[in-house]
Amino acid sequence: MKKQLLLLIISILFVNISVFAQVDSVKLKEIEKTRTESGVDPTRVSSRFGYTFEILKPTEGDAFRFNNNMKLTFGVSKWSLKVETRISALYDGQEGSEVTSGISDFKLGINNAFLVSGKHALAGGFDLSAPTGAKGFNNQALTIQPNIAYAYNINPMLIFAVNPQYTRTIWRNKDVPMQDILTIRPFFALFLPSGIFGVIESRSQYDFTSKKYDFIISPIIGGSIGGGFNLAFILEIPTKQETLNDYGILGKFGVQKHYRLLFKPALSFGFSTNLRQAICFHQNLL
Repeated sequence: MKKQLLLLIISILFVNISVFAQVDSVKLKEIEKTRTESGVDPTRVSSRFGYTFEILKPTEGDAFRFNNNMKLTFGVSKWSLKVETRISALYDGQEGSEVTSGISDFKLGINNAFLVSGKHALAGGFDLSAPTGAKGFNNQALTIQPNIAYAYNINPMLIFAVNPQYTRTIWRNKDVPMQDILTIRPFFALFLPSGIFGVIESRSQYDFTSKKYDFIISPIIGGSIGGGFNLAFILEIPTKQETLNDYGILGKFGVQKHYRLLFKPALSFGFSTNLRQAICFHQNLL
């Protein structure tokens, strides 16, 4: 009788442990799905189309700018490739001026998540921007931006990551300032099984040409709404009064659709995305 009772207790414990492990496994799978599809973690590769609406309103003057950012993303294996551009509406605040609009430069990028092992992940790549946009809306320069990203899993739901980026002008119109900028983006990101994610980023940016330093705080909250769609709300808050006066607080609303490729290419290639696009404060956006 004692043996039967012991076996019954062991059986009940085994069933409970199995069910708990199954639920845990399901949660871990959902957390990883949120992490990958959010686009927050640059060490995760996936395919998606993203749209972000930005509002730039300086604290001084009547000028404003609206940006419609579009980014197409394919991802296969550890490789990724992206193409992005923006359509902008600009008002310079001058008397008699009208709102003008146009499409900006196209940017291409390639990325490789070359290490995903245990709690550690590394990825690296570069972006290339060419002066293909409309007059008054392009940068009049060919720039390259190498970058590397490291992510550490604090626990299954929480990561710490850092993403240094260096932007350098290769060719430019002689009237356009040289771009020589180092950006370091450390951030914490939380991913929940429900599909909700949150980020707090502190971005340091130094322009070697103008000798200008900026520090920006960027909170993000987003989540899945089903069908592979994610929504995100983003703020970029300058901490320097000069930058705040010139550019104001940047508000963003983004939506992206995650999708799966219907083919398997012979070579591994793809598009990579990043939910956030840093403002280059060295440029005169307004």
